[in-house]
Amino acid sequence: MYTFLFDMQPNTGNVRITLKLATMLYEMGHEVYYTDTSDSVFTSGLLDKGIGRVYYPNDLHWFSPHMVLLDYGLKEKATFYQQQGIKYIFIDAHLLNSAPQHKTDVPVMYLPPSDDETPLLHNPDDAMMDWLSTIKKDKNNILIIGLLEEGMPPQKLDRFYEVIKKSCINNKQYKVMLLSNNEQNTAQLSLLPDNMTLYRFMNLSPILPMCDIALISGDLNTMFEGIKAQLPALVYPAKDEYNFRISQYVNHGLGIYSEVKKVTPKMFEQQINRMMQNKIDMYEKLQKTQDAFNDENEQLKQKIAYFIKDMEENLRMEGANWSYRS
Repeated sequence: MYTFLFDMQPNTGNVRITLKLATMLYEMGHEVYYTDTSDSVFTSGLLDKGIGRVYYPNDLHWFSPHMVLLDYGLKEKATFYQQQGIKYIFIDAHLLNSAPQHKTDVPVMYLPPSDDETPLLHNPDDAMMDWLSTIKKDKNNILIIGLLEEGMPPQKLDRFYEVIKKSCINNKQYKVMLLSNNEQNTAQLSLLPDNMTLYRFMNLSPILPMCDIALISGDLNTMFEGIKAQLPALVYPAKDEYNFRISQYVNHGLGIYSEVKKVTPKMFEQQINRMMQNKIDMYEKLQKTQDAFNDENEQLKQKIAYFIKDMEENLRMEGANWSYRS
């Protein structure tokens, strides 16, 4: 049996792609750990399953796993593992059907979003679900959910929320739910039109299938949740590092790209109209993408078998870099 260490960015989406792999390795009898710098909403659940926690970098001076699975977004940490003589490969999200390519001599394991059903947050209450059902009864309503906070600078949010407010005032058929956990980001939103509401973040699984459009910032988790719910999205990039995955998302017809600094109420309304006109085509493409994720999750056991076999061969080799059949 072997010891594996996951070193991931603590964002929900980044850790999420590793959940099934980590659980399956543990169930096979291997020791599995995450660094404390990977702490996320999943941490307590992972600990409950028996998956351990290692403090980075101090514990790595005496704790030497057989293999580190390192988030590609943390590739600058590879130097540390090389200095410690610890073998590693990179982990990254396989967002869509076309395999992404990173220019690196180190192998990259591309993973789909985990099909783990563990809720991350509290479920919406009955009153909210009744309210959503009432809105959906009127076919003229367009239910829009805003999931924009992951990585979005406050000044960008302030501007965009003002655009949404003006659009809601001019379009009573818009029913906008903004989800937020940051009081600072929503401090200026005290005077909202009747068709614009603000809620704390909650488990998205029951809500998203009832919505027509999502507003997202390009973080992995909201992309994954939207694909699972067949919910097309208007994407407003929060960070430059999101641009590659957003271009994949948009090029596959799953949503529309926009920019907070350029968007106006009129432009926002045009984008909503365009999405509603193309929603059936987008639904079909989202379903095909989710089907592909499901197929990849079904094949994960075989992928692990190849990985273990290649690792056993490469552990006998000197150096931290090795080949892997991704």
